[in-house]
Amino acid sequence: PSIDKHDSMLPPMILQPFVENSIKHGIMPLEGGGRVAVDISAKDDDYLLINISDNGIGIEQSKAQKKDRPKDHVSRGMQITMDRLALFGRITEKEHAVEIGEKVAPDGKILGTEVKLMLPRHLEV
Repeated sequence: PSIDKHDSMLPPMILQPFVENSIKHGIMPLEGGGRVAVDISAKDDDYLLINISDNGIGIEQSKAQKKDRPKDHVSRGMQITMDRLALFGRITEKEHAVEIGEKVAPDGKILGTEVKLMLPRHLEV
């Protein structure tokens, strides 16, 4: 409710690669399905905090499953997204932040993956 949808803009196709990775690499390997959540909140008048989380298999297990696959496919989606964010940062002269990590329970069990983004709310490109 604190976010004015007419006054807040995100670069196109920034969230989609993160959500797609949650589904493809975290949820699809599960036998019973899973959950992906996207939460957006205001940090202040200038920034949005975006949290994309899943209850999938986690980053390390996903990497372990991929190591035995043929090497004919090279995924560049995340690098392209990071490059686009860096470009937006240079153009707008506004900072941004991206954190990607596993959600870990106190007992060490992996609970999924979480992506935290801090992006400018107002883009004047």
